[in-house]
Amino acid sequence: GSVTQDGHAGVGVKVMATENGFFVEEVVPGGAAHQSGRVAAGDQIIAIDGQRIRALNMEQVFNRIIGVPGTAVVLFLRKPGTTRDIPVTLLRASTTHSLRLFYTDQPEQEQQKSQQSESSGVF
Repeated sequence: GSVTQDGHAGVGVKVMATENGFFVEEVVPGGAAHQSGRVAAGDQIIAIDGQRIRALNMEQVFNRIIGVPGTAVVLFLRKPGTTRDIPVTLLRASTTHSLRLFYTDQPEQEQQKSQQSESSGVF
């Protein structure tokens, strides 16, 4: 399915959900994450605003990252090969493209075959 949020703003990260948690798949050029210089592809997102997101689904993560333009969100990121969670505060900004969340819900048989359902969305 896909969800479009109008009047809401994100921070310019493409997030990927894997069986090991949520990861930054891509940093959108010109977005808040890109401008901060502190967010990179491969970073694991451990928490948002202090709340751990391991048990959440993609839509719940999406709803925590996006918000009112100009407001701040704190992403706690773990760089590859490290164990320390680094808080990065980003200001949500309206992006030129509408924010869409794409997530795939695979049928049961598919999940058993691949044992991994991945999805990603740009926030």
